[in-house]
Amino acid sequence: MKISIKNLGEFAENFLAFLDRERIKSNADLERKLGTTFHLGDSKDFVSIMLRQPSCGRSAYAVSYTNPGTGIAIELRINKQEGYSQVNLKSSQRIGGYSPFGSDVLGNLIQIKRLAHFDFSSVVKELADLRAS
Repeated sequence: MKISIKNLGEFAENFLAFLDRERIKSNADLERKLGTTFHLGDSKDFVSIMLRQPSCGRSAYAVSYTNPGTGIAIELRINKQEGYSQVNLKSSQRIGGYSPFGSDVLGNLIQIKRLAHFDFSSVVKELADLRAS
């Protein structure tokens, strides 16, 4: 499925509702939920919270919103050791402020936005901005 701006906003809305429902408001809250996958109500969408090792070898929290028709649609990464956060997303259109770096098999652009802060509130603000678009 190609991910429209509208789809992306809905995914961001669901992602924010999940974070609120699970009371995830900080890096410490993520730490307590590591290794967990949450199914989102009647939807087949789910959110996974993991510790991933990027190519540089340092661990980063990865919070992934997955839609079975598209794969990971939005992923939040927080790397305390390197001092940054990042939002990865897929969409059929370019999103302002994000840099495209590839595409998936469905033709969605894979885009990234790196943030200068490693606090959880910075990635939540990005989700809120996506919801509003």
